[in-house]
Amino acid sequence: FCSKGRSKPTRPRSRSQAMTDQEEGSCVCSPRMFLALSAVFLFVQTATVGGVFNAGISTLERRYSLTSLEAGILASTYDLGVLLVSFFIGYLGTYGHRPRIMGIGMFVFAIGCFVFGLPHFVAGKYDFSDTSQADLCGDGTQPDQMCNNESSLAYGLLLAGILLVAFGSAPLFTLAPAHLDWILPQSSLASYLGVLYLFGGLGPAAGFVAASFSLREWVEYGDEPDNIDSDDTNWVGAWWIPWYFACGLAILFSFPFCCFSRGERH
Repeated sequence: FCSKGRSKPTRPRSRSQAMTDQEEGSCVCSPRMFLALSAVFLFVQTATVGGVFNAGISTLERRYSLTSLEAGILASTYDLGVLLVSFFIGYLGTYGHRPRIMGIGMFVFAIGCFVFGLPHFVAGKYDFSDTSQADLCGDGTQPDQMCNNESSLAYGLLLAGILLVAFGSAPLFTLAPAHLDWILPQSSLASYLGVLYLFGGLGPAAGFVAASFSLREWVEYGDEPDNIDSDDTNWVGAWWIPWYFACGLAILFSFPFCCFSRGERH
């Protein structure tokens, strides 16, 4: 899958020339390809956490009757998860195979996105009508136990999902810049990091755009009731669609990370 590069030159080469030869001879496992995969990872991660999650938090509060405290805990769980594993990931990256650790992290990120979207499928169908469980729970005519069981299950899955997303995101922030610094000469590092963080900056904007389109659709896709539209304050959009789209992208791009070698220090 990865070529060995060109034959040894007959005369000495500078570091930049040697890196160019390596990139031309091994286009799949080159620093540019590592940068491309890392940029995709960062774009998907920031689009999901910085855009889709923030845009959909109010919808989650309405759909699963979350309190402001529960929504705040859900939002802070991501930061707590990254904090918990960052030191451990940094230690592994010092002695381990950094690209493979990033690939594993991206796969864990995909699992987290999958789990985060599960409440839509396991917590029951949301039927907005005068006799729906959602409405009855809201006005107190439905036993509280039935409402609490559904909300507790959904909230637990949301917490587990965002925690896995945090664990999977940690290698990206810790190891991607470190590995680029390891395999690149100092003259090229700044431009590579600039491209990487450019995609990170574009991610939240793309996430908000994606969320705006998905939240225009009814949460039960294809089964929109007649007595409500997207302008209604009680509207509950399809918050779960971008999470599964991010899950598919993360799985697709996680495996190529395992094809890289540890690299040689420049």
